[in-house]
Amino acid sequence: MVNYRVSAAYAKSLIDLAQEQKCLDVVFADMQLISKSFATSFDLRHLMDNPVVGNAKKSEILKAIFADKVNKLTIGFLSLLSSKGRENAIFDVSKEFVSQYKTLNGIQAATITTAVQIDDVLKQQVDKLLAKISDKKLELTTKVDPSIVGGFIVNTGGLQYDASVRTKLTKFKNQFSSNPYISKI
Repeated sequence: MVNYRVSAAYAKSLIDLAQEQKCLDVVFADMQLISKSFATSFDLRHLMDNPVVGNAKKSEILKAIFADKVNKLTIGFLSLLSSKGRENAIFDVSKEFVSQYKTLNGIQAATITTAVQIDDVLKQQVDKLLAKISDKKLELTTKVDPSIVGGFIVNTGGLQYDASVRTKLTKFKNQFSSNPYISKI
């Protein structure tokens, strides 16, 4: 794991440069692609962490993978990290860039957990409802957890609204168990 301060500094520098060149949204999409590529490829992460492979070779590999998929500013930034021997920081920098971009643009993550997969129409309806009650732009992700039985749980910004059947059943159970009028057998 790379030092957080290093990742944050590189990410902030790239944001500033992208804003200056008026291509922040394009670089954001590039960094999402890079982050996803590193997250899904153990081999790529391992290669960038490997001290036996030289910086020049790592730079060539990065260019071969991303050159035709990302903006020239992003490729230049990857080359800079490589020339500084910071290939092992690329994954952390890309994640930090995405995080800083979302903070800068007031985008907050929201997760809806349901017992079964929801379709896109319902997801859009939930997204619209959440947009009405939040002053921030929300990025909604879905999660399936059959243990909640039914209903849903929404998490956003440290807040949780739990309308799951599991929670309601637990509340009923607690109410019945604390009822002094029910005799214990």
